[in-house]
Amino acid sequence: MKTQSTNQQHALEHSAFDSTFIDKQLAKLIAVYDTQLAALEKAIEELIQADPILTPKVDALVKVKGLALLSVAVLVAETNGFDRVAGARLYQSAPFSELRGLRCRGEPVW
Repeated sequence: MKTQSTNQQHALEHSAFDSTFIDKQLAKLIAVYDTQLAALEKAIEELIQADPILTPKVDALVKVKGLALLSVAVLVAETNGFDRVAGARLYQSAPFSELRGLRCRGEPVW
């Protein structure tokens, strides 16, 4: 919703009509979203830090370039704290199983 409001604000800046009131309302709404997102990020970080088993796993993943705390938190939530992940089963699952044995220019695809 923040992105939507930011896009609307950007469109209003380049509009032919004067929309000062709407621009002010969107700025206030974006500020509320920023406050709420900061509170949620803090709560997520506190929940992760409170779990002694999960903390080292999350800390290791956050060190990977491109993975921030929120991305890792989504992974944790979708895998039930990494309990639903089985490396061998992931390799054997589709569509990867269809790629085994395939070659592109003589090199294995998978």
